[in-house]
Amino acid sequence: MLKTSTMCFILIIASAWPTSGVYGASPGSAEISVRDAAGIRRNAYPVSGRVPFAKGELKDPSAVRLLLNGREIATQVTVESRWPDASIKSLDVDFNASIGPLERQTYRVEFGNDVKSAVAASGLSVTQTAEAIQVGAVRFGKTASPLVLSVAYRQEDIGKGLNGFTVSDEKGTAHELNSEAVTAEVVKAGPIDVLIRYTGKAAIGGNYSVGFVLDVEMPNSKSWVKYAATVDDPEKRIRGIAFNSPVTLGGFPWLWDFGTGSWTYGSFRNASDSVTLTQVVKPGAERWKIENGPKGQEQLYETAGGVRPKIAEGWGHFQDGKEVIAFAFDKFGQQPGTYTVTFDAHGQETFQWIPAQPRTRHQLAIYQHYVASPTPIGAVTSPASMLNSLVVR
Repeated sequence: MLKTSTMCFILIIASAWPTSGVYGASPGSAEISVRDAAGIRRNAYPVSGRVPFAKGELKDPSAVRLLLNGREIATQVTVESRWPDASIKSLDVDFNASIGPLERQTYRVEFGNDVKSAVAASGLSVTQTAEAIQVGAVRFGKTASPLVLSVAYRQEDIGKGLNGFTVSDEKGTAHELNSEAVTAEVVKAGPIDVLIRYTGKAAIGGNYSVGFVLDVEMPNSKSWVKYAATVDDPEKRIRGIAFNSPVTLGGFPWLWDFGTGSWTYGSFRNASDSVTLTQVVKPGAERWKIENGPKGQEQLYETAGGVRPKIAEGWGHFQDGKEVIAFAFDKFGQQPGTYTVTFDAHGQETFQWIPAQPRTRHQLAIYQHYVASPTPIGAVTSPASMLNSLVVR
């Protein structure tokens, strides 16, 4: 079970073309160099590497293994694309990496007729019904809304409310990313990594609709879920994109906190309470503020100023005495626009980004951890480990 402030990430690795002869010749290999540049120790962190192959080089995805310092690492391989002759063009290699602060590691991908993996991977499995896709302790809908049906590591963490991605138009009206034609596909079925992809179109008004792709990803080594949306809007009618998650906690008080350079925190004691972190990013005018109080009557609680950073850190927690919902907002504050995180005492979470200028493509990725409180000693890692990717050669 993931601990309260442990975070992790998915990293796409671009490696050089493998070196070998045609398929059936001596084993070929490629090297993947990974290093930590944030000064953070990573323990069993998920890595997803895409390795390209020349035409005819590899036909059987099982004829692949991954080694670190001569020792084989448990690996999951998935064919991403094939050449016209059916040989593999691109292969996704998923594994868990442990790396020290500022350390560099070199992994070796071996492939060929005589290459057989001797280490069996274990972890996540996928079960499907007509209505749902179950991955470990998390159940996802077959439609894009509601997206998350259940999270039950200890108690049920998903409540009633807006559940999934929405986009807002010029008038501020929210539209769910869902349609009758939505398709849910299990792209990766575990055991190390599971990826579910939803594709469809959403009506924005009149005869206009936008295409979307939603990726939901879970690793076997951490109890987090990454929710990522890409929406194409050629007519630039969309003004913002949001991820909505209804969570359920026990009796009050509930605690909330945000990473703001010195860790801002507070509590809910009444069913009317609400808190919002707003981050505005403008060239030379970056600033964040936190407003807290009865919903609709929130007052300024804290803001950027003095020695504190002008851009907040994009992570935080909502919790009661037993459960913690930890979050991280990917690429928070990195582009001009307005970022908001809102949480109310009914359990509704909303993470929104409104870019400064209309655009033809909108993207948003949110990480959610469902964890226990209090955090066992020795299990804490900074949430920055998720928001600062490893450096890959």
